[in-house]
Amino acid sequence: NLIVTISQNSIGNAITELLGVVVKRIPDAKAYEQAEPALIDKLLEVRRRLVRADLGEGIATPYWKSE
Repeated sequence: NLIVTISQNSIGNAITELLGVVVKRIPDAKAYEQAEPALIDKLLEVRRRLVRADLGEGIATPYWKSE
């Protein structure tokens, strides 16, 4: 089974959880705040594609619908 998670904590966490890649991060809350919405949109699109390809199903959380 493949479980893909999307973190809303930070861009680095979302990349790490989705891809298993640890990125070098420099603390910059303002830059993360500006970039995070676009990244979340892209990650949710990846999630939708995985579901459409019948590679899994979305899991509902307090932040995301199961779609």
